[in-house]
Amino acid sequence: MLGQFSKSFEVMRHGEKNPQGGLSEKGVEGIRKYVREDLIHKIENYPDGTVIVFFPSNVGRAKDTRTVFEEELGDLFGQDPEHYDTVDIKDVDKIKDFSRNKEKKVLITNASQQTRIGYKGSEVDPWIDEFSRRGKDFEGSDDMTGKLWLATNEEIGNLKEEIGEKYPDVDQNDLKPSNFHDTPEHEAAEQIKWMLRLLEIASKNFPENPVKIFATSHNVLTDFAAMKLLDMPLTRESLEGLGGNVRGFLEPHSVDIRGDKVVVKFRDKVNEFDASRLEQILEELQQESKERQKMWEEHSL
Repeated sequence: MLGQFSKSFEVMRHGEKNPQGGLSEKGVEGIRKYVREDLIHKIENYPDGTVIVFFPSNVGRAKDTRTVFEEELGDLFGQDPEHYDTVDIKDVDKIKDFSRNKEKKVLITNASQQTRIGYKGSEVDPWIDEFSRRGKDFEGSDDMTGKLWLATNEEIGNLKEEIGEKYPDVDQNDLKPSNFHDTPEHEAAEQIKWMLRLLEIASKNFPENPVKIFATSHNVLTDFAAMKLLDMPLTRESLEGLGGNVRGFLEPHSVDIRGDKVVVKFRDKVNEFDASRLEQILEELQQESKERQKMWEEHSL
């Protein structure tokens, strides 16, 4: 049992970026508008005692997205100190006091960056060179990059035709998912491991508080995790079933855990299962990753 108090994850893409890859001015304004017109009204309906915390990936635009969220929420919370409070994650004593006092909702700020929900760094991410190269080939289309990475042996032929029509200058013989070196299943597993670890920490430190965890992450990688949690195979067909495109700026998927039940939502898809299945999902991903590697080797994909 994970307890009667819900632990929820909302994993979203960072705000809109500029040509240099950082968070753009338009992205900043988009976040502020979202907080004031949407998020704050959701938070108003959270029960008293709710803990809210944002975790960014290890990339500037994701960290900056988190910072804007915290600044905007902190400003709104400061206008209603009777019901809201903010506390730096390093202020352990104040956080402990809050866990015993459930009259307010609290925003914990300045949580550390998380390598499992995004990029670890160019020297350790085996897929990053191919991802960047395909971004240039596909004129910035992460949708097509995601389709290529996910493509199975049965799907690659039709995908090459689609790519040939849209990007005739791309070398068809070099369209190999194995060039990413890392499988979609491995990346999905990394994000789910992160979620399970934080669930453990939240349940230990706030056993009697509802906890809302927000992650500012990236598309494609996050989409892989959402697909698996929705019980969808990691294939090009599954991406098409989600609309054919990876998530847009600030677009989230949610994972709500209450007791032994988990509910996952992304776009128009919903999946509900027992919490015990989360560990089973990781085992499945490990096996499916091995199968994809074998497929890449046998079919020279």
